This record gives sequence, C-alpha cells and structure tokens, in this order.
Amino acid sequence: KPFYSYKILSLAHTSLELNKFDTVRVLQMVNEYQGATEIATLYLTPTYRRDGNGRLLSRSRFLYMAEFPSRFSDVVMAEMRGVHDAEGHSVFWDSLGRRFLGMEFNKADYLSSLGRYQFIADLMPAFPIYIRLLPDAAQGVIGAPHEDTRPALKLLEREGFRFEGCVDVFDAGPTIHAPREQIRTVAASRRAVVGETVDTLASHTHMIANTRAGDFRLCRGQLELRDDASVCLTRRVADALRIAPGDPVRFVEF
Repeated sequence: KPFYSYKILSLAHTSLELNKFDTVRVLQMVNEYQGATEIATLYLTPTYRRDGNGRLLSRSRFLYMAEFPSRFSDVVMAEMRGVHDAEGHSVFWDSLGRRFLGMEFNKADYLSSLGRYQFIADLMPAFPIYIRLLPDAAQGVIGAPHEDTRPALKLLEREGFRFEGCVDVFDAGPTIHAPREQIRTVAASRRAVVGETVDTLASHTHMIANTRAGDFRLCRGQLELRDDASVCLTRRVADALRIAPGDPVRFVEF
C-alpha cells in the first residue's frame, strides 16, 4: 500500500534582471516509505513509567526483528506525533489539510489508521506547497514533535533512526527511519545457547529473549557469557522466558 508523506525540499529561484537569488522551501507529496516496516506508538500505563520499562518495551521490538528478520522490511520507519494544542487541535492541519479534505483531524487520522490512503492522493495537492504561504504558526510546527513525544523520539534516535525531511501529511510531525540491520539493538544483539541456570548472578543487566516466534517472551535480567560461548542465566529469567539449558536465546546489553 502507498504511504504518503510531505517531504521538505528546497527550490532555487533566480532573477538575473534583479540580480536576486532566493531559496524557498516547499512541501512535496511523496511515497518514499511504501513497503517499509512501520513501528507504531506504544502506550505504557503511568504507574509503570519507571525503572526503564518504556525503554525495555520499545527496544523489545528490535530484538524480535533481530531474531526474525525475514518478517520485516529492510527499512524501519516511525511517524512521530506532531504539535497539537491542549484541546488536540493541529494548527498545521487547520491551515492546510482541512481546506482540502473538509473534515476534522481525528476523522482523517482514523481513516488513515484503517489503511485507507487513497483519499489523500485524490484530494490533497499534487503540486509543491510553498511553506512561506502558510501561516507562521503552521510553518513553525513543520517537522517538530509533540512535547510528549520527545522522549520516544530521542530513544529512537539513539537506536540510529534519522529524520531526513519527511513529515506527516496531517500534523507535520517528523517521520524517521533506519535500515533494519543498522538499528543499534539489532546490530549489537547476539544469539547463544543456555548452558546452565543458577539462583543469582553478579553481571551486567541484559535484555534476554527466547527464540520462538509464536511464543516470544522477553525480560530484563542478569546474563553471563561463558568461555564455551554458552550463557548462564538466573532461574528466574529462565522461568520467565520458559526456557531450559540447551535452548537458544537472543540478548543485548540493556
């Protein structure tokens, strides 16, 4: 299916008669992420927003990708929520999208979430939109994340995701991406067989997962790499992952 975004591009305007040169930014509708794997927003109940739980939940997706790469595209992308006011209104949407689609932001966003993208191509401008023609308030939010989204954006940036000029067609939030194999958690993860389990370990904390696609389980715990390339886990971790000595695990330092 198509995946429409606006891409921020620069156009050069030159007048020899006036000896004037100007560079203007435009928004061009593009379909650069068709076929890419999209990671969605995660919501963690406020009570559990502590002790790195959000980071564990976010990075767990990448450990799954590392173990089952054939299930995912070579490119992984994420749309970050754009700027909205306290009532949930998007100044970018009100200045642009609403004028062409004639509907509230939430309805357009809902239709898009159902995989119905054709209305975007049918009704939104096919030609470049000169950014300086938009209201100043709308210009100011292009490519900017919502304040509540900044922690998630920073986490993904640490994983290697980058913003390269594509923004959401509805609220102009940044769209970021990374080659799957270059995502930090994917690239740094390792696979080994469990050699033994013990009651306690004094070692670095790791993210550890079993290798079963249909019963994928992951937790944070202690892991020790042995000289024979096997790993030692605590029994508590082994029980949580439903594994035993002889089973493979995938892990990465937390």
